[in-house]
Amino acid sequence: MRDEGLGQDEDVELAEEDLISATYEGDEIDFTREITEQVILAIPFKPLCSEDCKGLCSNCGAELNISNCACSQDNMNLQFNALKNLKVKR
Repeated sequence: MRDEGLGQDEDVELAEEDLISATYEGDEIDFTREITEQVILAIPFKPLCSEDCKGLCSNCGAELNISNCACSQDNMNLQFNALKNLKVKR
C-alpha cells in the first residue's frame, strides 16, 4: 500500500494484516471460516444486561442483582483465585 504523501523512493512498512493472503479455487470463495471467527470474537466473554449488572453466580446460578447467593466463596475452584487480593493502582 502506498500513501499519497510519500514519494516514489520512500519505503513503506506493511502491517501484518496487509500480508495476510488466502488462495481459492473455482468460481466461489468460501468465507464461512472468516465470518464464523468474526462472529465468535464479537460475542462478549461475559454477557451482561448492563454495565452495572453483577451477573449470575457461576456456581449456583443465582441472580446477583437481586440477592447474594449462599455459595461459600472459599470453596469455589477458580483458576485465577491467586489474583483475588491483587490491588491495581490507577
